[in-house]
Amino acid sequence: MKTGTTALQNILRDHDGSLVLFPKTGQYGTGAHHNLVYNFLGNYSNSPTVREDSELLFERVAAETRQSDAPVVISSEVLVMHSRTGEFIKKLLDHLGGGFDVEILFAMREYFARAASLYSQMLRDERYRECGGPDEFIVRRAPMVAYEPALSLLKETGFKIHLFEYDPAPEFAPRFLKYLGFPEDRIPQIPVQNRSLSIKGMVVRVAINRAVSSLEERREFAPVLQQLHPKYGRSHFIFGQEAAKVAAKRFRYDRAIVREQFGIAAPMLDTTALGNPFRIIEKDYEQIMATAVNAGAARDRFGECLREFVRSPSAR
Repeated sequence: MKTGTTALQNILRDHDGSLVLFPKTGQYGTGAHHNLVYNFLGNYSNSPTVREDSELLFERVAAETRQSDAPVVISSEVLVMHSRTGEFIKKLLDHLGGGFDVEILFAMREYFARAASLYSQMLRDERYRECGGPDEFIVRRAPMVAYEPALSLLKETGFKIHLFEYDPAPEFAPRFLKYLGFPEDRIPQIPVQNRSLSIKGMVVRVAINRAVSSLEERREFAPVLQQLHPKYGRSHFIFGQEAAKVAAKRFRYDRAIVREQFGIAAPMLDTTALGNPFRIIEKDYEQIMATAVNAGAARDRFGECLREFVRSPSAR
């Protein structure tokens, strides 16, 4: 499962183990079991990963499970689109021994909301530092937003898959926890984690990514990001009509395959009546540029990039 995972991983990380066992072994600070997964895959490029013997990690997980009768939950987004996910599960089962029924839990979000959330994440992620506007992004990344490739890989594992609909978003985490066996009175307050950027926040990020290449120059724009308001917001439809039409064609194809193979209709927004909201007004532009007064030589380049996203006074 990819969408909404950070808040759930935090909750399960802090859970006392009485309802489900969320192994402490192999976790990152967020609670995700990325250290276990990356060591199994032999991928040590992600900086939080601590290099360890994966066999010993699996055995430590097994030792934790032997102290509990609760269902075991492993969570890592890395497994969503990896060809070795089935191998990982089987290796884990080898260490756990018999008596376990495996179920893969996968959440599905509306396509355009998923694309907007992914865009927001890749603007901030230093590994990607996305420089394209949202229209370019959704046309280029539409295959990445599609569900069929991931679901087909998971289906190849041979294990049962349970699909969750993400929306309505405020109810997703409680629904997920109830499915794991949490009674109503044991579901904690859901923390707000890994929030999407506001439209203004995304516009500023893409302008910085385009204008600035060095880490030293990016640090000069820290005051711009710190003083930005609002910095975060709900995931929005942020795409122009022409780009949305191109992406929608890919999404409809994906939706038909998912329905045929998995018996679920992935949610999809009707975008025909929606405009392109990925713009800021002139007043926003002036306020943002004022916070970049000490940004050095890159300030002018940043201003040019930012100007591209200023709404024309005549536009509605």
